[in-house]
Amino acid sequence: VTIDSKIGKGTTVTILLPREDIPDEEIHNIVLDEPGPECRILLVDDNEPILKMLARNLEHMGHKVFSCLSGQRALEVFPTSQFDLVICDLGMPNMNGWQVAEALKQIAEKKVQNRTPFILLTGWGGQTQLDQIMVKSGVDAVIEKPVDIIELSKVIRRFACQISQESECPI
Repeated sequence: VTIDSKIGKGTTVTILLPREDIPDEEIHNIVLDEPGPECRILLVDDNEPILKMLARNLEHMGHKVFSCLSGQRALEVFPTSQFDLVICDLGMPNMNGWQVAEALKQIAEKKVQNRTPFILLTGWGGQTQLDQIMVKSGVDAVIEKPVDIIELSKVIRRFACQISQESECPI
C-alpha cells in the first residue's frame, strides 16, 4: 500500500495485491496460443508499478512497448515515432485518458493520416458504455481494471489484425 497526499491537491492510495501464482511460462502459453502480429505500442499510465507490469506483459506477448508516465509525455513522443496502438489509463493528473485520446485524434486529423487505435484502461466502473464520448475522443475500446491480460491480448490482436489486414489472423 502506498499513499501519496498533497495538501489542496488530493490523495492517491495505491494497493498492489499479489498476482495469482501462475508461472510466467504458463501465462505466456495462455496469451500466445493464437499469436497475432507484433505491435509497436505506446503505453501510458501515471502509476509506475502498473506501467512496468503492463509493459512486461506486453513485451512477453512479443510487442515493442514505449512507456510514458503522463499524457503530456505521450503527446511529446507520439508525433516523433510510429505506433500501431495506444493503451492509456483513464485516471491521470493534469490530462486524463479521454483528453489524451482526443489530442492524438487531432494530431492525426492535422496530418491527414489514419488515427492510431486507442485502448482506454479504467479502474472506474461504468466507463464501458460511453459510445458518444468514445467517438468524440477517438477511443476504440475500454477495458476495466484490474486488466485481464488475456482479454487485453485479444483486443490488441483484433486491432493489429485490422492494421495488418491479415486475412488469416487469429482473433
